[in-house]
Amino acid sequence: MPWDFTRTEALLINAYDFTRPRFNKLVMNGWTPSKYLKTGKRPIIIDSGAYYFVRKSNMTVTPKEVFDLQRRSKADLAVILDHPFIPEANDKDKRIKRTLANTRVMLKEAQSADSSLELMPVIHGHNRKQLSDCLQGITRQVEKYGSGDLRRIGIGSIAPLAQRGNAAMAVELINIVRELCPQSHIHCFSMGSGLLMLLAFLAGADSVDSQSWMVSAAFKYAQLPGTHVVRLGPRDYKDVHSFKTAKKSFAERILKLAGDEGFFVCDWMRGVKMNCSQLSEALDYVDELVDHKSNENVHNRACHNLWVFNWEANQYRDSIARGGEITFVQSRIQGTRYEGALEKLKGLLGG
Repeated sequence: MPWDFTRTEALLINAYDFTRPRFNKLVMNGWTPSKYLKTGKRPIIIDSGAYYFVRKSNMTVTPKEVFDLQRRSKADLAVILDHPFIPEANDKDKRIKRTLANTRVMLKEAQSADSSLELMPVIHGHNRKQLSDCLQGITRQVEKYGSGDLRRIGIGSIAPLAQRGNAAMAVELINIVRELCPQSHIHCFSMGSGLLMLLAFLAGADSVDSQSWMVSAAFKYAQLPGTHVVRLGPRDYKDVHSFKTAKKSFAERILKLAGDEGFFVCDWMRGVKMNCSQLSEALDYVDELVDHKSNENVHNRACHNLWVFNWEANQYRDSIARGGEITFVQSRIQGTRYEGALEKLKGLLGG
């Protein structure tokens, strides 16, 4: 499975997907996602599916229904049903109140069901007051109905900011949550691109999740550490020579990363490390990421992107051990559109 090939540590799945009749019937009959996805001993986090309500003022599912599905899934950690919002939303306070109401309902449900499933609440806000007020409401519910200890908390409604060109505000909000929750494990939802994840980590997040490795692959994009995604589709270039130049540049980047950092790639059908010490070998690898006919290599691109995602997370951890995380993130971010966000964050960190 790709989780083994790419050294993926945990999986986040979406409860919304399992409300579909076919999957819901399986779950209700004892089927579990870990068996279907062959995750082995990797932890599974089951999200509430709240992302699908980001543009809706009302929800069509109840927190009790979500909790029941999450409990039956036998996941290791479940996310409380929250109500995210986009930057231009005019009902943010209403959505935060709904998130807090759902938190109360699901914690009470877990308490009455005597469930061992750990629930992770989600904090929302686009300024310090909203975040602080939301956190106070969550803390009261956890103290009353939960374990009393806010071991983990998620941050929602952050990714839309970064996606709309306001990564500086996104990292500032993550940093505020770290300040408000100094002892908690903080998970930042959907900040999982190869560049944004590094800013999230530096701002204070302990973990992130990503669908970009899969979505990007479907649109013929591939990524390497320290760069934006590159489109590897022949039709996206004006002529054959331009496409060959793009592939060569990608291959040369692989060789440079291999020499500088020990980066390597694999045969993603077998999970076997490939020898890419020569440009010709690196070009052969890149060719296995390209769809020359239809979508014959989407699996390879998806595994490649997921591998890069995991590689970068481990590189960041190594930089912490060396005491050089700011320098490492700067080496990756410089020359990208996130340079301004990094400068903002360095100011907040006093660096």
